[in-house]
Amino acid sequence: MNNNFSNRIQDQLLGSFRGKSVLVTGAFGFIGSHVAARLHALGADVSVLDVDAAPTRPSLLNEQGLRSLLRVHEGSVSDFPLVRKIFSERRFDYVFNLAAHASTVEKAIEDPLETFAVNSLSVVAMLEAMRLAGNVPTMFFHASTDKVYGELNDAAYLEDDPLFAEGLYDTAKMAADAFARSFHRVFKIPTVVLRMCNIFGPYDMNIQSRLLPKSLAALFAADTPEAPTLYTGSQGHSRDYLYIDDLVNCVLLLTATPACQGEAYNAISCAHQTTPEMMQALWSAAQAEAVHFDPVRAELIRKNGIRRVAAQNSEQVLTITRQHLNSDKLQAAIAYQPQVTLEDGLRRTAHFYRAYFEGQRQSGPVAQVASA
Repeated sequence: MNNNFSNRIQDQLLGSFRGKSVLVTGAFGFIGSHVAARLHALGADVSVLDVDAAPTRPSLLNEQGLRSLLRVHEGSVSDFPLVRKIFSERRFDYVFNLAAHASTVEKAIEDPLETFAVNSLSVVAMLEAMRLAGNVPTMFFHASTDKVYGELNDAAYLEDDPLFAEGLYDTAKMAADAFARSFHRVFKIPTVVLRMCNIFGPYDMNIQSRLLPKSLAALFAADTPEAPTLYTGSQGHSRDYLYIDDLVNCVLLLTATPACQGEAYNAISCAHQTTPEMMQALWSAAQAEAVHFDPVRAELIRKNGIRRVAAQNSEQVLTITRQHLNSDKLQAAIAYQPQVTLEDGLRRTAHFYRAYFEGQRQSGPVAQVASA
């Protein structure tokens, strides 16, 4: 990492957020917790809203003792009376909407109504609540996804490409994109949208569903490691990946840049990998981590390898095969490049989960949770 570049970014963000009042939704989830923690470290006055803000929930905010330093609101972003009350009582300089009902395609199918309520209509609820209260922020950030584009038929997605989302989760996010941008055009509320790729790093507690934490749970959660699972149907899938710290920098820089109002941006990535390539890289990082702390486990990880099985997906699960974002527009807007390589990011991630699951094994059963 370039220290001069890192110091410049830190100084820029301190100037933008120190002493500012901010709201982070979905703040006890993976990305939301990292954003909230970073804003607190920058000296912002941080309020958070999450449907599950229990002190016992596995989350960076709880694990790092940050909860007591924040204003905590518990409830759903789709609860308009609650949201209107929050925006009526306080004007926030910045709002970061990182709440999501379903973090996977399969979960969206289980509850379509709540998926659209939280992932789509909540954006309208928040923007309308702040408009009615007359407490419009300097910027409203909305977290979107590369899934809004649908199947990739060219070299990479561009922001002006048509959106062909088909799955429930994908379509809900696509609608939210449109709502955020239309409120900017019609009511002049400053919004910015970031279409994210696959984000990885510590404190992603979706260990029952997302590729990296689920695989690392297999390797580190039990007394004896299990082989992580690679579904044969994903052999030809390819995705962009970005380490969480780099994502947080992008989120904050976009939100602090007035010229980004009303725009949608594609996220940067540190690597583009097929799913088998990513699984192999993760397996290697986990084995290297175990060699330093638990050589016996490391040898079992090596012997077990990676388990390949056929997935039993429903026809309702519409999976995108290829996803790849062109991030030229974002780089032109904020002049930011990834600072953490895929190799280093996987090393840090494996180190966190090895220590986390070791602590869980010593204290009791590992919690199986998904972020809200």
